[in-house]
Amino acid sequence: MYAQGSDVIFLPEYHCELNFIEQCWGYAKRIYRQKARSSSEAILECNVIDSLDAVPQSPMRRFATRSFRFIDGNAYRKGLQ
Repeated sequence: MYAQGSDVIFLPEYHCELNFIEQCWGYAKRIYRQKARSSSEAILECNVIDSLDAVPQSPMRRFATRSFRFIDGNAYRKGLQ
């Protein structure tokens, strides 16, 4: 744990199924695609922020659980890479 009270979790590189944030990004992208298209940079930025804020905490927890279960049953937990 760092001085500011944050935990850092190091995950294997290049394995999106092991990194739950990738699943959260996918969820946010689905929400973003449902928004009206625009060529205005300000509206696009607002839509991105709204989409990221719209990802509920319960799916994030599910994604994290799924990823950690995958890691646990995988060779990465045993130190093999």
